[in-house]
Amino acid sequence: MLSKQGLSLGKIAHYCGVTRKTILRWLNDGQLEGYCLPSGHHRVLPQEVARFMRTSGMPLPPELERHANQTALIVYGDESTRGLVSELLRQHFAVTSISSAIEACFRIGRVAPELLIFDLHLEGIDGFEFCRTIRRTPEFERMALIILTTKLTAFQRNRLDPFVDGIILKPFSPATLIETCREATRARQGRSS
Repeated sequence: MLSKQGLSLGKIAHYCGVTRKTILRWLNDGQLEGYCLPSGHHRVLPQEVARFMRTSGMPLPPELERHANQTALIVYGDESTRGLVSELLRQHFAVTSISSAIEACFRIGRVAPELLIFDLHLEGIDGFEFCRTIRRTPEFERMALIILTTKLTAFQRNRLDPFVDGIILKPFSPATLIETCREATRARQGRSS
């Protein structure tokens, strides 16, 4: 059984077929994201190990398979839209959905998802500035950013284009949503490899 508080360096080294020193080097180089316990021991969340192994082309052991899904954070004010998008993406991503821009900032800072679907007109935040900030932050380089909105002027689209990986206008088809999200995450992962 995998620990809820993360995997030890020894366990990760076993999975990857390398030494503990190699795992520590990957942590120090930022290739693998982890944390340090007060005791000084390092831990890495299972989903981060699965992500790292997947992007490095390593085979996943069976106990990490369930952690292999890419993560998606849906930040949208309308509950019914948020629920629909979550349901449509659950087959392809481990989905979390929230309605608060403030909570979004907190969650993104803790664990950067591979996909962020964002309501440009969320209360309490300038959506354009938020997109610029995400793209200018090196820790979020691998995060695909999709805007989901009801309307967008040509001027607004031009302002967003340099910062987002896709724009989906409502109403949308399920196939368009899924394909846009999958293409954006593949492109973003490939761009930062």
